[in-house]
Amino acid sequence: MSRRLVGTGVLLLAGFLLSGAATQEHFHARTGKDLLVLCTADNEDPLQQAAINFCLGFAVGTYRMLVDFTKLDPVVCLPENPPSRNEAIQMFVAWAQENPQYHKDAPEDLVVRFILQQWPCPK
Repeated sequence: MSRRLVGTGVLLLAGFLLSGAATQEHFHARTGKDLLVLCTADNEDPLQQAAINFCLGFAVGTYRMLVDFTKLDPVVCLPENPPSRNEAIQMFVAWAQENPQYHKDAPEDLVVRFILQQWPCPK
């Protein structure tokens, strides 16, 4: 089974578990839950392409800002062979589903919390 097929299956399962189709409201990204709904939009969702693109752009932008703002004292240290963007999103979705206590947080806070827990720099 290909990695892409497995990744698609994970995203579809995550979308089912969150049980919410993306709406225009989710694109306001007021909460982490809004971002999760967008990150897990499935093929049946008419907003799926826009939702996934928003999710990827939001996550990458948040990551880059975090790295840029902490350039002098890095807080994020990726492994030598970092995950692909899609793999990182899958990891984020799984982590966020296991941590619903953060769903009401701002979406950028949810992403930063995940990144700092997943790839902290050694002290």
